[in-house]
This record gives sequence, structure tokens and C-alpha cells, in this order.
Amino acid sequence: MLHCRYLAGASPLALLAVLGFAAPANAQDAAEVSEVVVTGSFIAGTPENAALPVNVIGADELQKQGSPSTVDLIKSIPAIQGAVGETNQFGAGQVTGAGSANLRGLGSERTLVLMNGRRMTISPGSIFVDTNLIPTAAIGRVEVLKDGAAATYGSDAVAGVVNFITRKNLSGLEVSAGYSLIDGSNGDYNVSAAYGWQGENADVLLTAGYRHRSELSTTERDFAVRPFAENPQGGWSSFGNPGTYLTSANGGASFTSPFVDPACNVLSGPASATTCQFQYIGFDNLIEDEDHYQIYGEINVDLTEKTKFHAEVLFAGHDVMAENSSPSYSPNNFPTSALTTKAQGNGFFIDPRNPGLQALLASGGINPAQAASAAANGVFTSVAWRPLGVGGNELFGGKGKEDKRSFQAYRVSAGFKGSLDIGDGIGWDAAVTYMDNNSDIATPDVLIGKMQLALRGLGGNGCTGNTPGQNGCLWFNPFSSGVQQNVIDGRTNPNYNAATANSREVLEYMFADYAYKIRSQMFTADLVFNGELPVDFGAGQLAWAAGAQYRWSGIERQNNDNTNIAVSPCPDSSVNPAATCTAQNGPFSFFGALADYDLDQSVGAAFAEFQMPFTDTLTGTFAIRYEDYGGNIGSTTNPKVALKWQATDWLAF
Repeated sequence: MLHCRYLAGASPLALLAVLGFAAPANAQDAAEVSEVVVTGSFIAGTPENAALPVNVIGADELQKQGSPSTVDLIKSIPAIQGAVGETNQFGAGQVTGAGSANLRGLGSERTLVLMNGRRMTISPGSIFVDTNLIPTAAIGRVEVLKDGAAATYGSDAVAGVVNFITRKNLSGLEVSAGYSLIDGSNGDYNVSAAYGWQGENADVLLTAGYRHRSELSTTERDFAVRPFAENPQGGWSSFGNPGTYLTSANGGASFTSPFVDPACNVLSGPASATTCQFQYIGFDNLIEDEDHYQIYGEINVDLTEKTKFHAEVLFAGHDVMAENSSPSYSPNNFPTSALTTKAQGNGFFIDPRNPGLQALLASGGINPAQAASAAANGVFTSVAWRPLGVGGNELFGGKGKEDKRSFQAYRVSAGFKGSLDIGDGIGWDAAVTYMDNNSDIATPDVLIGKMQLALRGLGGNGCTGNTPGQNGCLWFNPFSSGVQQNVIDGRTNPNYNAATANSREVLEYMFADYAYKIRSQMFTADLVFNGELPVDFGAGQLAWAAGAQYRWSGIERQNNDNTNIAVSPCPDSSVNPAATCTAQNGPFSFFGALADYDLDQSVGAAFAEFQMPFTDTLTGTFAIRYEDYGGNIGSTTNPKVALKWQATDWLAF
């Protein structure tokens, strides 16, 4: 697979770098940073050779990487393992398109992600910060602390810290764009712009970026879709369509005798005596259609010689509006006897008058005794079945279902910092940050009650009366008799009966969105003081920092009526809102009902840090942090001692 990248409208700075010309003096790469603050310490002026294993990826390195996307940048960091950000639904769950940082393999939820040293809230529906929200065009450098930082930042920094720091000293306008040619896809492309203004006592940075990833189907790669004999775990399921059904040996009192839809080996397969293998992976994508966007702005003002003001605003998000998945799921939930008209549970009853069943029996291939029973008593489903399979789902263009994932976030941070004329001078830094992150998730699924009525010819929103297939009542055909071909590999069904194909109307009646909205919020207030004490072993004074933090976080979920357990608790709720049930699993065949929630938590923290250069080659750091989570959770105190010995110019312990 050949991937090619083209640059169009690249920034003047990038073009000069490619052509070998020197950058102008006011460009960021040539700017001198007046004070280096290393991630992992609150002590101003902490040297890069402190007892902190920090990697700094600066503007030069970012330029050499071709202005990478945030996920590409994170993947290039050696300490990062298993980063989410380019995975499909099987790796990302229902947060497709979100990125993460997982330091030292300890889990993304244990890696603290900062922007300009301030926290970000988690992505709704996950337990990690979505790094794809970071405005790529605004990144000036990235600092990675490859060490536990609970004593400095809190318990969510056990694995370390990734701090994205925005550009400084940019003057003028930069515009860049890129395109990646990917075989079998429309390619990936991006465009971004950054504008910087430098005044005598203030500066401004404004950036905007857009990135698109194009769908890449599994069927475009031979390795992804393999025969059952080669890779039986490669997206194969014995719960398929064509599927397995049960017939009755006692006049319809119970259904226990299984038969496999005769078209199994014709359309899907392989088949056994009781199951038909179905490969669902062909309906999925390796890459989904994704749209990412970020708008960012910041302002820095020197209010006085000793007081500075900083404020930043971020609006970002991404949309995955057609995440492809299997045409339907195998049922985990089943209707009551009131709808099946049978005492037998854990299945759906298909009326003998169902035209799809009659066409299937007429085509042959079923044991005569079972065929006779099916014609007289109907059939029951087992769990080795799903409503739609190889024939696709006409509601979504005839292939798989299309799930929707949408995320939007905004973040505001502002603060002051300066120094006090006390002793040798005490620095201070005060800031507040608020972030609001929202997701809108919708996954189509079958409503149990409505499908059961349609299997008996009583489906449809306009159905009146109790006569199957009459007075606006619709049939749903779950058999191969209504399937013309396998939409993935093109195999055709010689026994297809067009008169029994499912109408769009009955599918619209049966399917509904399993949907909810999640909102995660965070507010933090930080106050830090730092300075030096008159303790010196000959290599420098003892530096210190101390401060406090208040952190509030909230998360809430609001479900639509079909998903909400308080509104639709029972399997029959979709056709009988007053239904009662002991096991409240909800009305969907695959997904379970959810409860709304609105939760929040407040954390108060106090911390202190000391840094001592004992000699020119030996530096020590001590830090301690106390956090109170309130309520029944309690508190935690985390100390840390670190030493660094620079044995030679090239070797440190």
C-alpha cells in the first residue's frame, strides 16, 4: 500500500525550511524563550537537567515531521503505547475519532494531558482526554514527563504527563495544507492557518484547522476479510442471517428441533447441522469518515513590569456520521409470551402464514418432517440468528447500518502571574480553567416488540385490527427467501422471491436509535507560589513551590425515550408503554436500557515542592501533594523523592 503526501499552500516558513533558507528573525523557531518551565515542576526556571525525565519536542522537530496531526505526533513519542486515535469501532467503542495518550503502557486514564499546563476534561463516554481536540496549528512544543507525577499534579498523573504548549512569538500569517493518497479511499486531507501578532506589551495567536479522514472499507484490504477456514476468528459469527430456526415436534407447544436456512452455503456459510457462519467484518470499515476541526485563540498582556495576563479559548470537535457496522445484531433480549403467543421464552415466534416462511418451504432443502411442522405451527428463532445479515440493510443504502458519533467541546482558561517584592522575590501564578465536552451518540437497533409483531404480520405504524398482512399491517421476512444476494461478495440466491423482500416501511417501523447524549465538564482554580530559600550547598539555592487547587468535574447522560430505562424498561415497551417486567432490559434486541445520571465531584488539593542542586552533577527533588475527594471517598497523600546524577556528559542516572 503506497501512501503519498502532497503539500499545497504550505506556510512560507515551511517552504523556506525545505529550500534551505534561513527563517526570519521573528519566526517562532528563531525565538528565544526567556524562561523555561519544565513539565513536572511548579518551580519557575526549573532546568531541563533537573531530576525529571522530560522529553521536549520543539518546533524544529515538529517541522521535520511535516507538521503532523496530533495523533501522528503522539504515536511518534517512544514512551507512548497503544494510543487510540486512528482506530475503528472495535478499538474505540463509541468514541470513534477520539485520540488518547498512554504513557508507559499504564493506561490512558492514568496519563494526564495538559494544554499550556492546565487540565482538560475527559472525552464523554470514555475515561481519557481526547487529544484530537488539541489545535495542531497552535502547537509550539510538547513536553512529555515519563515518570509518575501524582505528587505534583494528582492521582490522574500516575503514568506521567503530556503537556501541549502553544506557539510563542509568531508574527504574521501561516497557511498549510496536506493530502495523503490512500489506495481504496478518497484520501485524507487537512488545512490549517495560524496568525500571530506581536505588540510592545501584548501578543495574540489565532489558529484554525480542519482535518478529514475518508472511509476505508475492510473489503479494500485482503488481510481484513479472510475465509472461515483461514481465520475463523476474523469477524465470523454463528449468529447470522441466513440463520438457525426451531420447529415443533408437539404441535406447537414447544420448539426444540433446529434447522439451518437452506441458503446458508449459497449466500454465507459454512454451515453445520445447527449453525450458519456469518462474516460481519465485511460490513465494517478499517477507517471511518471523520471530520475534525479546531479553532483556538490566545492573548498575552504585560499589565505591569511584574504582572502578566494570559487567556485562551478553544472550540473543537469531530463528527463520524456514518460509522458502518453489521446490518443488525444478534438478539440478547426477547419478547414476552404476550407478544409471541407462545409459552417458550428466549426467542421470536414466526407465524406459519409469514410469506417469507412459505416461500422458504416451497424452495425445498428442509427436512420434510420439519417443513411440515413449520407449515402448520410456524417456527421459533434461537440465539443463533439475527434479523438481517448478508442481504444488507436497505435503511442505510443496502449495506450495513450507519452509526452516528458527534463530539464538541469548548474550553476557556485565564490567569495572572507575577512576582512579589518579598525577600529575594516570590513568584505567583493564579488561573481558572473551564471545559465543557459533549457527545451525541446514536446506534440503530431493532425494537423487540415491533419486530415480533411484524413476524406475525402485525407490523407497521399504520396497522389496524388483528388480521396479519391486512389493514396496513406489514410482514417482516427474516429468511433467505427475501435476500437477492450477498451484498459483500455478490453471491446470488437462486431461490430469491422478490414478493417476500422486506419493504423499507417495515424496516423503519422496526429500527430505532439507541441514543444518548453525554456531557463532561471540569472547572479548576489554581494558585501557586514559588521562590528560593537561603540554603546553598555550593551549586545553587534551594528552590521551592507551594500552592493549592480546587477541581470540580461533572458528568451527565441523557437518554432518548427508547433507551431510557425509566421510560421504556421492558421488552414489550415499544408496543405497550404500560408494560411491566421483572428484568428491566429495555426494548432493544441487542443493547440494554440505560439510566439517566447527573454526577459531580469536587477535589481540593494542597502541594509543595523543593529542588536542591547539591553539586553541579547531583540534583534532588522532593514533592508532596494532599488531595481530598470528599464524601465517602476520602483523601490521599502522595510524596515523591527523586535524584539525578549526571555521571558524564552523555550518561545520567
